[in-house]
Amino acid sequence: MPAAFQQRSSLQSNRLLDRGIECGLMVVAAAILVADLNHFLEYLFIALAIIVLARQIASRSRRLARTSLDFPVFLFLGWILITIFNATDPLYTFAEWRKLFAHVLMFFLLVNFISSEAQVKRILGAFVVGVLLMSIYGIVEFFLSGGELVDQWHQRTVRADALTSEYHWFSTYLIMGLPIIAVWALFTDHFKWRVVLVVTLLIATFALFVTYTRGAWIAVLVQACVLVFLKGSKVIKLLVAGLVMVTLSTSFGAIIQSEQKNIPVESQSTQVEGDTMHLSTLWCRIHIWELGIKDVIDRPILGWGYGTKTFARKYHDIHVPGCPPKLHNIHSTYGSFAFGAGIPALCFFMWILWRILRTLWIGFLNGPSEFHRMIGLGLFLMTMGIMIRISFDVMFVGMLAVLFWMLVGLFFGLQRALLSRDLSVSRAM
Repeated sequence: MPAAFQQRSSLQSNRLLDRGIECGLMVVAAAILVADLNHFLEYLFIALAIIVLARQIASRSRRLARTSLDFPVFLFLGWILITIFNATDPLYTFAEWRKLFAHVLMFFLLVNFISSEAQVKRILGAFVVGVLLMSIYGIVEFFLSGGELVDQWHQRTVRADALTSEYHWFSTYLIMGLPIIAVWALFTDHFKWRVVLVVTLLIATFALFVTYTRGAWIAVLVQACVLVFLKGSKVIKLLVAGLVMVTLSTSFGAIIQSEQKNIPVESQSTQVEGDTMHLSTLWCRIHIWELGIKDVIDRPILGWGYGTKTFARKYHDIHVPGCPPKLHNIHSTYGSFAFGAGIPALCFFMWILWRILRTLWIGFLNGPSEFHRMIGLGLFLMTMGIMIRISFDVMFVGMLAVLFWMLVGLFFGLQRALLSRDLSVSRAM
């Protein structure tokens, strides 16, 4: 009797603890990009990670999950840690490395915690609600701030950023949410939830438009085209192909017309965010990338020091034609890794992304459940969009990186849980 009572009490305690961890993850998923809550959410998910991983290590019946990302992630983190000794500012680089390590903890938290589809659905559901509320807030804020669709197309002085740090963060956040919402709307059989998903998709798409962030538009366009190619009918594919051709032709004409406008070189630094179709910001990025490439050639192995501020500090007193007076970063996540921690760090990062894409694609094709296949497709599109978006800005940082690892961790955790269940069933038979 005492043993049975102790076992029953232990099970109840574990269920209560699991429920508390799940609620904490739902809070993080819903409010992850609210700038004023960043520090609170960071402490929350780090605490949850410590609890889950400590329980896995201490328990005799549990063990830490192994994934295909373990080795490349270990090499990636280890290499950046080594480069600290060669950094121009070792203390700053170490502080940035600690943030990177904390971001990756989110992945291992989810992989070791997820045990059922229901958990994933609830956490993703909280994320969808967060996207809906943030999008509504961003749109309302845009118009209350004096934003007008036509005027901002030419000026871009008012851009939606919702409760995030700025419009770049908000647009990248939407890139991560839109494909998951779209795919879930296609797969779900629950009518009311499908209505919520479709409404969220429409509102979030419009919110993305009023960020006037071209890199994000390109990423979402690619995501939409790939989704239609994989799941659309022949008629839909033809319609989308025609729409893309019209959009590209119109954009090309608008770019030519905008480039023909004579904008004095001396004013480009102050009007760099002008007409949406003007390529001044692209030329600025190209000039910055040229500086970064030269620096990578000078230090190809260990780099100059991991962290976004290293580049800005190096060029704080140098003015690049057509760019703002102060260079904040190298405007490419890939360039940032190569500049900060050398080409090996970039290779390890690309290896991680390749492993993620490959796992998600296999999950989409051969997943053990329909929901698992749906999540695989949505996250595959999300990862593609992120890979495009971070080509133009250093966006794989902060809570955006935490969100990425969270979403990927949900898939890997669900895959482990489903495979363990199927293995247990096969052994029982």
